[in-house]
Amino acid sequence: MYFALEERVIPSDSPLFQQVLTGKGVAEGEHVFLSLSKKGDTLRAPDGYRTLTCSTHVHLDGWNDDRKQVLKSKIRERVLTVFPRFEEGIVHELSGEPEAWEKFVVIREVGGFPQTKENTFFNAVSHRSGVDRLWLCGDTIFPGGGTIGVSVSGYHVFRSITNDQYSL
Repeated sequence: MYFALEERVIPSDSPLFQQVLTGKGVAEGEHVFLSLSKKGDTLRAPDGYRTLTCSTHVHLDGWNDDRKQVLKSKIRERVLTVFPRFEEGIVHELSGEPEAWEKFVVIREVGGFPQTKENTFFNAVSHRSGVDRLWLCGDTIFPGGGTIGVSVSGYHVFRSITNDQYSL
Protein backbone atom coordinates (compact mmCIF):
# COMPACT_ATOMS: atom_id res chain seq x y z
CA MET A 1 0.00 0.00 0.00
CA TYR A 2 1.15 3.51 -0.77
CA PHE A 3 0.12 6.58 1.21
CA ALA A 4 0.60 10.33 1.01
CA LEU A 5 0.41 11.74 4.54
CA GLU A 6 0.40 15.09 6.22
CA GLU A 7 3.74 15.33 7.97
CA ARG A 8 2.11 16.46 11.22
CA VAL A 9 0.95 12.88 11.97
CA ILE A 10 4.49 11.46 11.80
CA PRO A 11 6.45 11.56 15.09
CA SER A 12 9.59 13.66 14.61
CA ASP A 13 11.91 10.85 15.75
CA SER A 14 10.48 8.22 13.36
CA PRO A 15 13.02 6.09 11.50
CA LEU A 16 12.65 5.92 7.72
CA PHE A 17 12.40 2.11 7.72
CA GLN A 18 10.55 -0.07 10.20
CA GLN A 19 9.18 -3.58 10.42
CA VAL A 20 6.03 -4.48 12.33
CA LEU A 21 5.88 -8.12 13.41
CA THR A 22 2.94 -9.77 15.12
CA GLY A 23 4.66 -13.07 15.88
CA LYS A 24 2.03 -14.92 13.83
CA GLY A 25 4.15 -15.51 10.73
CA VAL A 26 5.71 -13.54 7.92
CA ALA A 27 2.87 -13.26 5.40
CA GLU A 28 -0.63 -11.89 4.94
CA GLY A 29 -0.08 -8.74 7.01
CA GLU A 30 1.57 -10.40 9.99
CA HIS A 31 4.92 -8.88 9.00
CA VAL A 32 4.78 -5.43 7.40
CA PHE A 33 7.74 -3.41 6.16
CA LEU A 34 7.28 0.37 6.32
CA SER A 35 9.31 2.81 4.25
CA LEU A 36 8.83 6.51 4.98
CA SER A 37 10.12 9.31 2.77
CA LYS A 38 12.66 11.61 4.35
CA LYS A 39 11.45 14.91 5.79
CA GLY A 40 11.97 17.61 3.16
CA ASP A 41 12.15 15.14 0.24
CA THR A 42 10.11 17.20 -2.22
CA LEU A 43 10.77 14.74 -5.04
CA ARG A 44 8.40 12.29 -3.32
CA ALA A 45 5.89 14.66 -1.70
CA PRO A 46 5.27 18.41 -1.43
CA ASP A 47 6.64 20.29 1.56
CA GLY A 48 4.67 19.37 4.68
CA TYR A 49 3.83 15.88 3.41
CA ARG A 50 5.51 12.47 3.42
CA THR A 51 5.01 9.23 1.54
CA LEU A 52 4.69 5.87 3.24
CA THR A 53 5.06 2.54 1.48
CA CYS A 54 3.85 -0.58 3.31
CA SER A 55 4.53 -4.08 2.07
CA THR A 56 3.93 -7.64 3.19
CA HIS A 57 4.27 -11.09 1.67
CA VAL A 58 1.08 -12.64 0.34
CA HIS A 59 0.13 -16.13 -0.73
CA LEU A 60 -0.80 -15.88 -4.40
CA ASP A 61 -3.22 -18.79 -4.48
CA GLY A 62 -6.82 -17.66 -4.18
CA TRP A 63 -6.05 -13.94 -4.41
CA ASN A 64 -9.35 -12.03 -4.59
CA ASP A 65 -11.03 -8.79 -3.52
CA ASP A 66 -12.10 -10.17 -0.13
CA ARG A 67 -8.52 -11.11 0.76
CA LYS A 68 -7.34 -7.74 -0.51
CA GLN A 69 -9.75 -5.92 1.83
CA VAL A 70 -8.72 -8.06 4.83
CA LEU A 71 -5.06 -7.41 4.05
CA LYS A 72 -5.62 -3.66 3.68
CA SER A 73 -7.24 -3.62 7.13
CA LYS A 74 -4.36 -5.59 8.66
CA ILE A 75 -1.77 -3.28 7.14
CA ARG A 76 -3.58 -0.21 8.48
CA GLU A 77 -3.68 -1.82 11.95
CA ARG A 78 0.07 -2.47 11.81
CA VAL A 79 0.82 1.10 10.71
CA LEU A 80 -1.24 2.47 13.59
CA THR A 81 1.07 0.70 16.05
CA VAL A 82 3.95 2.98 15.02
CA PHE A 83 2.04 6.02 13.76
CA PRO A 84 -1.02 6.35 16.05
CA ARG A 85 -2.34 9.43 14.18
CA PHE A 86 -1.72 7.91 10.74
CA GLU A 87 -5.35 7.74 9.59
CA GLU A 88 -6.12 11.39 10.31
CA GLY A 89 -3.24 12.43 8.02
CA ILE A 90 -4.03 10.32 4.93
CA VAL A 91 -4.26 12.52 1.85
CA HIS A 92 -4.02 9.78 -0.79
CA GLU A 93 -3.93 5.98 -0.79
CA LEU A 94 -3.11 3.40 -3.46
CA SER A 95 -3.06 -0.37 -3.20
CA GLY A 96 -0.61 -2.55 -5.06
CA GLU A 97 -1.32 -6.21 -5.62
CA PRO A 98 0.18 -9.22 -7.39
CA GLU A 99 -1.64 -8.46 -10.65
CA ALA A 100 -0.13 -4.97 -10.79
CA TRP A 101 3.38 -6.34 -10.33
CA GLU A 102 2.71 -8.95 -13.01
CA LYS A 103 1.47 -6.30 -15.45
CA PHE A 104 4.15 -3.67 -14.87
CA VAL A 105 7.15 -5.66 -13.61
CA VAL A 106 6.38 -8.90 -15.48
CA ILE A 107 6.44 -10.99 -12.30
CA ARG A 108 3.84 -11.46 -9.59
CA GLU A 109 6.33 -11.79 -6.76
CA VAL A 110 8.35 -8.96 -5.30
CA GLY A 111 10.31 -8.24 -2.16
CA GLY A 112 12.33 -11.40 -1.89
CA PHE A 113 11.38 -14.55 -0.11
CA PRO A 114 9.89 -14.65 3.36
CA GLN A 115 12.47 -15.44 6.03
CA THR A 116 11.30 -18.83 7.26
CA LYS A 117 13.13 -21.96 8.40
CA GLU A 118 12.18 -23.65 5.12
CA ASN A 119 14.15 -21.27 2.89
CA THR A 120 17.21 -20.38 4.91
CA PHE A 121 20.78 -21.62 4.91
CA PHE A 122 21.12 -24.76 2.76
CA ASN A 123 17.62 -24.39 1.29
CA ALA A 124 18.08 -20.78 0.11
CA VAL A 125 18.75 -19.91 -3.51
CA SER A 126 22.51 -19.82 -4.13
CA HIS A 127 24.39 -17.06 -5.90
CA ARG A 128 25.78 -19.81 -8.14
CA SER A 129 23.34 -20.20 -11.03
CA GLY A 130 24.81 -23.37 -12.51
CA VAL A 131 25.42 -21.51 -15.78
CA ASP A 132 29.03 -20.60 -16.52
CA ARG A 133 29.77 -16.95 -15.62
CA LEU A 134 26.17 -16.22 -14.59
CA TRP A 135 25.93 -15.14 -10.95
CA LEU A 136 22.89 -14.13 -8.94
CA CYS A 137 22.43 -11.55 -6.19
CA GLY A 138 19.52 -9.67 -4.70
CA ASP A 139 16.73 -10.09 -2.20
CA THR A 140 15.70 -13.54 -3.46
CA ILE A 141 19.23 -14.92 -3.14
CA PHE A 142 20.91 -16.06 0.09
CA PRO A 143 21.04 -14.43 2.62
CA GLY A 144 17.81 -12.63 1.68
CA GLY A 145 16.11 -9.28 1.66
CA GLY A 146 17.11 -5.91 2.98
CA THR A 147 20.07 -3.74 2.20
CA ILE A 148 22.46 -5.87 4.21
CA GLY A 149 21.22 -9.18 2.77
CA VAL A 150 21.37 -7.92 -0.81
CA SER A 151 24.85 -6.45 -0.24
CA VAL A 152 26.10 -9.71 1.26
CA SER A 153 24.74 -11.68 -1.71
CA GLY A 154 26.76 -9.36 -3.99
CA TYR A 155 29.82 -9.90 -1.81
CA HIS A 156 29.40 -13.68 -2.23
CA VAL A 157 29.36 -13.19 -6.01
CA PHE A 158 32.50 -11.02 -5.81
CA ARG A 159 34.28 -13.68 -3.76
CA SER A 160 33.30 -16.41 -6.20
CA ILE A 161 34.35 -14.41 -9.26
CA THR A 162 37.72 -13.51 -7.73
CA ASN A 163 38.16 -17.00 -6.25
CA ASP A 164 38.43 -15.52 -2.72
CA GLN A 165 41.57 -13.64 -3.83
CA TYR A 166 40.46 -10.41 -2.10
CA SER A 167 38.56 -11.77 0.91
CA LEU A 168 38.84 -10.01 4.22
